[in-house]
Amino acid sequence: MRKSMFIGGLALLLAAALAIGPRSANAFDSCSLSGSYSLSGFGTDPTPFQTLGVLTFTPTGACPAIGGTVGGSIIVKEQGGVATSFTPTGSYAVTSDGQFHISFSGLSATFQGLIAESGSPANAFNFVGDFGGTLVAAGSGHREPPSEGLKGPKGDKGDKGDTGTAGTPGTPGTPGTPGTPGTPGTPGTPGTPGTPGGLTILAGGSCGGLLTGGGGGPDYMGFGDCATATETDVHVPLPAGTIGNLRVRMKVALAAGAYTFTVRKNGADTLVTCSINTASAPPLNQQCSDLVNTVAFTAFDRFSVAAASNVAASLAQTAGWSVTVGP
Repeated sequence: MRKSMFIGGLALLLAAALAIGPRSANAFDSCSLSGSYSLSGFGTDPTPFQTLGVLTFTPTGACPAIGGTVGGSIIVKEQGGVATSFTPTGSYAVTSDGQFHISFSGLSATFQGLIAESGSPANAFNFVGDFGGTLVAAGSGHREPPSEGLKGPKGDKGDKGDTGTAGTPGTPGTPGTPGTPGTPGTPGTPGTPGTPGGLTILAGGSCGGLLTGGGGGPDYMGFGDCATATETDVHVPLPAGTIGNLRVRMKVALAAGAYTFTVRKNGADTLVTCSINTASAPPLNQQCSDLVNTVAFTAFDRFSVAAASNVAASLAQTAGWSVTVGP
């Protein structure tokens, strides 16, 4: 039965080739099959069946090519039966007289046939398909039309048309009625008074050489008075605020020893303090500052600056100081 079908398929193949048209004398190669082809075939084994599908051919290398790859999808359906789908891949080759042979990977199915006309690629071919000795079908394949080409470049802009005639001016509209004046808004609540800003600078000095040489008790400095060993003589009452940014400078750089200067509050040392030492590199052997620590004063707290030293009395010298008072 299969052999008779195969012979019948070949006869149909040749008949279809003659029906499609005359064949060129030009040589064929694998570029003669390129792109996608719609398949349609039939057979009887002994139940009639139909074969439909699409195969896509891709030549290997530049044309003329000696072979290529093929893949696609094929559906086989017997009369009254269920359709079976295949997605075969494989290789193909075309001889110079237009015969082609297809082998599918992983399947025992093979196709062979005749290209109906020359050209690269051809528009049609006829085939006989052997599905592993189970079914034999004969039919034809027709190249699917190529997709629409790319859009061409935009043409040149046309000439500007003539200016149209100006229209007749419209009639002015009637003025609208003035609106009613709005009710005055309620006055806003006065804002909270802001916090006083800015800093006040307080400054003073020793009014002569400090008398703390030889490790004696400290001298005390205030505003407008010379340094003295009696702190109450230079006490200054302050308003409420924050004292900070202590800066001190000696008249000349220390030749020996060290001085320590401390802000005092109500007769006691605070954390606001700095030192001048002959071991320090200039200018820190002549000046010092404390720009980090602060101390809060309430109204009438007593303020003074203490100077303690181990400098010999013969080397005592003048010093000046300043602080800031803020909120």
